[in-house]
Amino acid sequence: MAVLGYREILPRTFEHRLGGKPTAGRVYVATVDEPTATSTIIDIIGIQHGSQHPDHATLSCDGISAEETDRQHVTVTYSYGIPEGEDNPDGDSSQPPYLQPDVWTFSSTNSSVACTEHYPFDNPVGQENMTMPLTNTAGDAIFGISRAEAELKITITGARMRLNLQALKKYVNTINNAAWAGFPRHTVQFVGFSASPDSIEWQGAVQKFWRLSVDLVYRSSTHNLFLPNVGWSVIVDGKKQRAWTYVEQDGQRAKVASPHPVALNKNGGFLCGPGQDEAPDYEGDTSYTDDGTEYFGS
Repeated sequence: MAVLGYREILPRTFEHRLGGKPTAGRVYVATVDEPTATSTIIDIIGIQHGSQHPDHATLSCDGISAEETDRQHVTVTYSYGIPEGEDNPDGDSSQPPYLQPDVWTFSSTNSSVACTEHYPFDNPVGQENMTMPLTNTAGDAIFGISRAEAELKITITGARMRLNLQALKKYVNTINNAAWAGFPRHTVQFVGFSASPDSIEWQGAVQKFWRLSVDLVYRSSTHNLFLPNVGWSVIVDGKKQRAWTYVEQDGQRAKVASPHPVALNKNGGFLCGPGQDEAPDYEGDTSYTDDGTEYFGS
């Protein structure tokens, strides 16, 4: 089996519609002495996937078809287009998918997060965009309020010769602990991945590989949880006891268990204790003194 010769059949085709992408085509006819393997004919002609079009530098070969018209002739048709996406990110579709760079895509979304700050109405001129912690006048955190926050979804697709499921699984739901790809620490979460097997013919053999997609979510306020330092108990006089407050009962001050968790300082004492008029002191100790009054009704 041998290729006796080949020649290009004119005319070449070219099409470019307004708003569309250009395409082109070329046709060759090879003469053989007997039925010959298609791969042998294509190798001798020398045009492969990714080969540049001789007249249009932006187009490269993206399709090859061959047809035996009779025992001595084979018609080979080449189509050309603009490489894009996973097929050819760098304009070199002669490379298999697992040797091509990953493709990044972005989309916006939003989620509901805890509201921990607010914009005071009485901010001075020039400081209108300065936020303050969402607390009441006693310094207690206000709970149960959420807000919408914009997020950026990042999808990375690519191909790998091998797939390490164990390594990928351990990263699901993790958050970056250092700056990554220009994003600050604690702002990007690995939310999931998908993988599927695939195969191509490469260098005369069938090559198996994996197509992989990874989903990440970027949140500018970070993915850190807001954990207010509050509780039902306080450390007072070196002991842990039920947090309390005072109410007026029959003209007398009565001590009652706090109906809500109270704000605590870093040592477990009252951040702003009952009857305390001064500003909250987070660095304070736990020496707030209990006046010894019994809880009302006890």
